Amino acid sequence: MKIIDEIRNYKCFIACNNFNYVSKILEYFEKLYKSNIIQYRIIINKLKRTLNDLSCKRGFILGILDYQRESNEYMREEVVRVEEKNNKILQEITREININRNYEEKITIYKKEKDNIINQIIRIESRIEFNKNQILYMNFIVHTFENKVNNINSLV
Repeated sequence: MKIIDEIRNYKCFIACNNFNYVSKILEYFEKLYKSNIIQYRIIINKLKRTLNDLSCKRGFILGILDYQRESNEYMREEVVRVEEKNNKILQEITREININRNYEEKITIYKKEKDNIINQIIRIESRIEFNKNQILYMNFIVHTFENKVNNINSLV
């Protein structure tokens, strides 16, 4: 349950003018206090002081409003911290995206270079003319190592 909800419960409690459950409320806040949640500890310390002096209802209500203000300030500070953390994460993500783009650009460049080299090899191979003896020699090597080469005779 959030602190603001607890404060609303207190306002409702005060509006009913029912102070029979003060000890139960103190016990509940003792449990919260022992849970070591910082935001609860700050508020509970002040609530204990106020609850001990229930004769002053006006002071009690003002105290609750003061706790609500402090709680809101704490939550605003927490939101600012979370936003700063999120901004750092976004900057890191943006940096990673830029690095990935650079790699993608390099990969594209290397692919183009590879394609160019392959095209050059194909052009060179297409210029080479084999004579009949060279083809017979290649056939001999292929059959020696028991490999099959299709269309090698079509070069003759």
